Amino acid sequence: MTPPESGQSGARPALFLDRDGVIMDDVPYLSDASLVRLRPAAADLIAFYRQKGFLVFVVTNQSGIARGKIELQELRQIHARVQEMLAAKNAEAKIDGVYFCPHHPQADLEEYRVDCTCRKPKPGLLLQACSEYEVDLENSLMVGDRSSDVQAGIAAGVRSYQVVEQGSEFAPAKEAAGVFASVAELFDSLKKQV
Repeated sequence: MTPPESGQSGARPALFLDRDGVIMDDVPYLSDASLVRLRPAAADLIAFYRQKGFLVFVVTNQSGIARGKIELQELRQIHARVQEMLAAKNAEAKIDGVYFCPHHPQADLEEYRVDCTCRKPKPGLLLQACSEYEVDLENSLMVGDRSSDVQAGIAAGVRSYQVVEQGSEFAPAKEAAGVFASVAELFDSLKKQV
């Protein structure tokens, strides 16, 4: 897939967000929607960018599907719950699209055992959103908690930020445009730049 040219007529910038560790708590192989907990400031971050005219997309690796630890229906229920909880926090906190990679090269389930183009750090999920929406990549942002999120954003031509909370097992990515200790800290910094 080729990203659309920036400045394209009608194109809008996008806020690409990783799900686990950015929008909601990172619970390994979460399969129960009742256990979803939003990250502080996530709804306000999404609402702020929506009000500024940005599209908002979730781009998330979900290898639990490939490992047989979560069913697609459970994943859909989790994403619906996230949408409900965001709307309850802030009516403007709407997500335009959720893109997920169910694959893993060492998957337990053979149908998902592929070296795909959608698993971050590859940019396939971001480019898929661009193929379905007119996205101005030059003015778009990617926020994730892992270096693979940052790398996917950079590979798609998007300025990328990382949230690495105290005690996180993830190291700051040197190539990130900024590394922050929380979504709230990231939001405080970014809203000054828009």
